[in-house]
Amino acid sequence: MAVQGQIAEELARRLHPRLTPLQKGDASARVLPPAYEAYLKGRFFWNQRTEGGLAKSLDYFNRAIDIDPCYAAPLGGLADAYIVLGILGLRVPKEVFPRALAAAESALALDPYLPGVHESLATVLFHYDWQWREAENDFQLALEVNPNSREAHQWYAGLLISTGRPSEAIAEAMRARDLDPLSPLQNAYVGLVHMKARRQQEAIKWCREALELDANHAFSRLILARVLDAQGDLHEALRESEKAAELAGEGMPYAAYLGYVHARLGNRGQAFGVLKRLQELGARRHICAYDIGLIYMALEEKELAFEWFERAFRERAVRLCELGDPAFDQLRSEPKFQDLARRIALPLHADNSYREFNPLLA
Repeated sequence: MAVQGQIAEELARRLHPRLTPLQKGDASARVLPPAYEAYLKGRFFWNQRTEGGLAKSLDYFNRAIDIDPCYAAPLGGLADAYIVLGILGLRVPKEVFPRALAAAESALALDPYLPGVHESLATVLFHYDWQWREAENDFQLALEVNPNSREAHQWYAGLLISTGRPSEAIAEAMRARDLDPLSPLQNAYVGLVHMKARRQQEAIKWCREALELDANHAFSRLILARVLDAQGDLHEALRESEKAAELAGEGMPYAAYLGYVHARLGNRGQAFGVLKRLQELGARRHICAYDIGLIYMALEEKELAFEWFERAFRERAVRLCELGDPAFDQLRSEPKFQDLARRIALPLHADNSYREFNPLLA
């Protein structure tokens, strides 16, 4: 660590005339090695995108903070863990997103130039507040501070695809992947963006790349299942969703998606069995209303689907940003669906087309 600090100081001294104020940091800052190791472990488990992995990431980030309260990076990690818990519907959004915001602000108070925190703030604006223009501004700021941030490029791609700008979204997702080409998460995310852009063959290719890197990465299998569903290969989608649920220990949203695929295949008994288990679990813990609405949609129970999507809107479920996905084509001409999309300002079209559109400039 001492040698790394000396190198950083020398680089900062030589590059000083070319650095902007936003890029300048304290190169002489020292981090206690046990805190740094705990932070890295937190990031490792955070990248798994499972309930168990996120629980471990929170534990390691908090451990790093306890070891070194002046170390800002674990606070940024804590913010990101809360954000992903909200994105996956594992916790109530109104509970975790304010915590994410508080952690990010605490990190910036310790280190105003800390890489990674500005994209966390932008992600809160995007996923929780649905403030598309402000979120885009913050993502651009995050990339000015740290052009090599994988998470900034990845989450900015999510905003772009949600607001109907697939070409830009794919470019951003590819930048994130190119910064970490051996990451199953980044390769799978490229596949996810291609699926949302309705480019299914490319999507399958990238999901296969992710699984070649780690065949036991549950998130990659879930994304592959979603791509196969969008392509109409439902039996393969079922196989992949079963593997994903098994790898994730039947955690959410993996178990819920398995119910969705059963419903798509006409396996109503299995789909209703999943619904029953989810509602039983809901008596003890948070179950995302969006997941239940998705299963009812696949069962073609439209009124029940809209009832649960309305609940998802009230709880500010993050994945309502996915209303532009191919899975929702069957509902796109429904007035209730169009009203829901309007309330979160998504650029959807009743004719099921997916045109290039930028509502931020409208």
